[in-house]
Amino acid sequence: MVALISHVAKYALENPSSIREIMNIVADFRKHPERYPRRLIYFGGGWPQDPPPEPLRKAFIEVIKDEKSFLFSARYPPTRGDPDYLEALVLYEKEIFGREIEESELLSGLGSTDLAAALFFSILDPGDEIILTNPCYLNYTRQIEIIGRLGINIKRWQTIKDGKFSPDLDELQELITNKTKLILLVTPGNPDGQVFDERVFEGIVDIASEKNVLVAIDVAYRAFHYRDGIPSYLSRPRKDHEIWIATLSKELRVPGWRMGYLIADPSLIRAIETVQQALTLCPAHPQQLAFVKMLDQENIMKELRDFLLEKTPRKYHKVASLVCNELNRIPNLQYLRPAGGFYVFFDIGKVMKSSKRFVSQLLNEWQVALAPGIDFGMEGWVRLSFAPVVEDENLLKEGMERIKRFILSKVS
Repeated sequence: MVALISHVAKYALENPSSIREIMNIVADFRKHPERYPRRLIYFGGGWPQDPPPEPLRKAFIEVIKDEKSFLFSARYPPTRGDPDYLEALVLYEKEIFGREIEESELLSGLGSTDLAAALFFSILDPGDEIILTNPCYLNYTRQIEIIGRLGINIKRWQTIKDGKFSPDLDELQELITNKTKLILLVTPGNPDGQVFDERVFEGIVDIASEKNVLVAIDVAYRAFHYRDGIPSYLSRPRKDHEIWIATLSKELRVPGWRMGYLIADPSLIRAIETVQQALTLCPAHPQQLAFVKMLDQENIMKELRDFLLEKTPRKYHKVASLVCNELNRIPNLQYLRPAGGFYVFFDIGKVMKSSKRFVSQLLNEWQVALAPGIDFGMEGWVRLSFAPVVEDENLLKEGMERIKRFILSKVS
């Protein structure tokens, strides 16, 4: 049967997502913990485990309890999303992040992964080029290869050099040719937790404008800035060639609800919408109605601003600092101190050359799951996600102690 599958499916089989593969182990542990010598500590996946804001839970209950709204939620919404939901997103962007947008600039989807795929389908043809940072979110490479049927040229802009985040605009400019269609950024970064400062970010946008290249900005972690608050480019008006990839998954702690949206030029939104008509028909409806109902609650914007812009960065910054403090106790490691997000990216090259081997042995010997750096474009590094243990300091410290013992066993 395998002989009958496409060359794209063969590529996918040979290059599975390490994070999604580890999820199989997580699921097995939950069902059969007796098979493992000690409790599995999962630092592998990038999804928060702390609860969504209480007004969202109450709003969802109201949607389900009311027969009329429940029946309406069971129907298809338009491909772009329920009109009330799009209107609510406009309000949310303005009141929470200070960004003025129009409904015509919006397209909702089944999470940012779904929308990124639709974007790639809509703008990339075989032979085109796309520029990713290096490192970059691992699934983007796989998506582009699969959607482009292995016919897209992926170029890498090295943003980490000598263990530091130091993106060079001249190097980016040298990568651009007349075949370049898109520059893709993630800020705060995945896997590195780094943030583009104002000068560099606007420099990227200016270069793209001069070269007539699109810029897509994935802001999945925009509520998780630690140092100086949210950068001003996240609230200024969208520029013509920018595409913003937003998601409520991390911000509102609902990754299982798959709630993402694009902000882009209306003509591009229309093109992507027609692609989505063929790919997914429409996004899910019940959670859209819950979001709308939540925004109808009294004083909700004040509560959401407190949750997203005060409590979230404070909580996650504290845990990030704890992780860094623990890493300081482990010899032979160099790491990037995160400025946002919920990842710490560290160099294990002095311990083991292969990041996949490091991750596999740590999982098998000490039941701690990390993600290998090679899947993000950087061999010799690994990604630790502290999101799954953000409310369990003892479990975090236990996991870090296991990592320390593992490393000491390999270098002694």
